[in-house]
Amino acid sequence: MSNDLLRDPVLTVRDVSDVQSSVSLADVLAGLWGGTLDDFCYLQPHQRHGWHAFLVQLAALALCRSGAKPPEAASGWRDLLMDLAGGHQRPGAWRLVEGDVKEPAFMQPPVPEAEGLKGYKNRARRPDEIDILVTAKNHDVKMARIKRPRTDHWIYALVTVQTMQGFSGKNNYGVSRMNGGFGSRPCVTLIPEAGHAACFRRDLAVLQDRRQHLLEEYPFYAGIRGGSLLWLEPWDGLTSRPIDGLDPYYIEVARRIRLIRTGGSIEARLRPTAVPFLAAKELLGNTGDPWTPVKKSTATALTVPGDGFDYRKLCEVVLDPEYVPGICLHARDDDPDGEAHLFASVLVRGQGKTEGFHERRVPWPKAARDLFASASGREQLAEISKSQIEDASTLRRKVLRPALLRLAQGGPDSPSMEDVRVGPWTRAFDRQVDRQFFPALWSSLETASQEPSPQWRKLLAEMGRDVLLRAERALPIPHSRRHRAVARAESYFQGALNRHFPELSPRGASR
Repeated sequence: MSNDLLRDPVLTVRDVSDVQSSVSLADVLAGLWGGTLDDFCYLQPHQRHGWHAFLVQLAALALCRSGAKPPEAASGWRDLLMDLAGGHQRPGAWRLVEGDVKEPAFMQPPVPEAEGLKGYKNRARRPDEIDILVTAKNHDVKMARIKRPRTDHWIYALVTVQTMQGFSGKNNYGVSRMNGGFGSRPCVTLIPEAGHAACFRRDLAVLQDRRQHLLEEYPFYAGIRGGSLLWLEPWDGLTSRPIDGLDPYYIEVARRIRLIRTGGSIEARLRPTAVPFLAAKELLGNTGDPWTPVKKSTATALTVPGDGFDYRKLCEVVLDPEYVPGICLHARDDDPDGEAHLFASVLVRGQGKTEGFHERRVPWPKAARDLFASASGREQLAEISKSQIEDASTLRRKVLRPALLRLAQGGPDSPSMEDVRVGPWTRAFDRQVDRQFFPALWSSLETASQEPSPQWRKLLAEMGRDVLLRAERALPIPHSRRHRAVARAESYFQGALNRHFPELSPRGASR
């Protein structure tokens, strides 16, 4: 099995012509910069952001330290990465398996103990066993499902666990770039339409241009001589390294892991630690991560709930002035005028469980990007989105839900408000709102108004009426009361709609 990431073909990729090949890490950086690399064949969805962030941070560190321009050839990237890791004196830094455990291996800190790996008693024979997914119940994603691991699988698993992992039980601590052990490291960013290479080039330019801004914003970071590749540093698991003096784009390690060869295959050895690698608990994830929003009032990194990025959460995180976006969300002067997307992803973590991987792409037109670039424009977007959210909430709570309660209960004058049977139908309405919310928000920009598009309330009413009609066909209503229930529900829906949205009533529409 190939071992040297800088020289050996350790990663299977697909180029823009859909041709698959195996390449080195240096070839990957050259392909991304040159725009020829299109996809990583064995990269799993929950690993995508961790891998992208690793590549961008790695390239930014190499270029900022050297002062060089991005090289076109893989040999140039190979030289830069060798220098970043200490030159030819640290050859093991880019090996997946390094026999001398007192030397670093790729994403694996040196072992300072005299007994070597004697204390590394936990074993994993498959890379998904060290990954960040918590699959204790063995459904959705099976445990140890990779029967014949490739080098790619081990590389992606190492990068993911070392840079994206949280607290997972006693003596198993997480990374510094999240708000607490049960938080997560989210990504909220702007991505061009063109694909992996375009995203890499854009984010690399952002990290280079905004480096001084982060150094001023976070004065505990050092300049170009700050700690960068933290897997190069020995770690005994008993003491934490101060975050002071690091480069703002440092690549960290969360766990003590070493890969070894046994019988021609790779096996991971792990050892619990008494403390996390970095002493950064008091920062609550506010480390200047380029892709993570920070809440102003608490100075904490964003923690996403189990529902993920629905329209309300995404508007709050992106448009509410209470949140400071990560530097990669800001538009650049050289961004293309064409299609781009607001992109958000997160693996939501809970206590002893994974609450879901959430990923969302929302088309973000240039008019919206231009507004977002200024404080006043962002405020305008926030006001329109807030009005749209309030309208949707009013229709759900004061129009649709009371009508559904009357329908489900046979048409009483005063229905019980605790009937759980209507929950699936109000959630169905919310899903429809979620699909239509952002197109309606962008269309409102065409009117140069501070209010939602005039069609938004009409669309809400249509979606609410559609849910009510579907509920009439599906809810188990006693036959003797069906006509009464349907009549009462529809009458209430129309009456409440007229009260709360008078412009939609026949009288209001005729004015």
